[in-house]
Amino acid sequence: MTSDHDHPESVLAAPGQDLAQMHARQELLAQHGVCVTSPDAAFDAIADALAIATGFPYAMVNFYLDRQRFAGLHNPPPESGLPPVDRTMDIRHGWCPHVVKRKMGLPLHNVHASHRYSGNFVVDAIGINAYIGDPLIYPGTDIVLGTVCVIDVHRHPEEDADRLMGLVEIASAEVMADIRARVRPEGLTEHRAASGSGGQSGETPFPHLPHPYERPGLMPGRSALSRAIEEGNRPCPPPPPPSSSRT
Repeated sequence: MTSDHDHPESVLAAPGQDLAQMHARQELLAQHGVCVTSPDAAFDAIADALAIATGFPYAMVNFYLDRQRFAGLHNPPPESGLPPVDRTMDIRHGWCPHVVKRKMGLPLHNVHASHRYSGNFVVDAIGINAYIGDPLIYPGTDIVLGTVCVIDVHRHPEEDADRLMGLVEIASAEVMADIRARVRPEGLTEHRAASGSGGQSGETPFPHLPHPYERPGLMPGRSALSRAIEEGNRPCPPPPPPSSSRT
């Protein structure tokens, strides 16, 4: 038996469904004044902080539209010898399409640990061996705007996957909080089956949702991701070499 992971091209939804999803993403992003065709300073800052917290050389805030668009991007420094990546990518490449489809985080400490994820354009292009990604799901809907992810040319210990996934989830929450805080989506109706007349003038379209900064750990001025860095939540240093024993 084969699965959709055995055929990368099948990761994408059916053309009609994918087009509807893309239009829904575009509408939500436009309502919040998010421009994905140029670098975004706030998203770049989150990507920079995430790269520091995880120790991964690449970090992205990725919006999944006609192409994967990295409005937030951290590239490794030139002295690292690693190649920089562009701000766009084909929607069939990488592991973010899997995250968008499954609407769940995907911690791949070693992309070669599963044949489902081993064969990938990004592996061949820049030698990526680890990926940790989390979906950007707009609250109150099932619409995935994109992902937040980190990638590395090195494999990471399996026991570190949960910690790394947690840091990426924090960054994902901060991106969503930033998006929702930019523009209150007046006139926007919910993108799910629901009754009522949400979106009428003078009403909050999503009254059941808290303001993004009302959630614990997302107070303005000092983000949860910044605290993780300050508190030393970085990759564990390599173990010291074994001491020589005397007989």
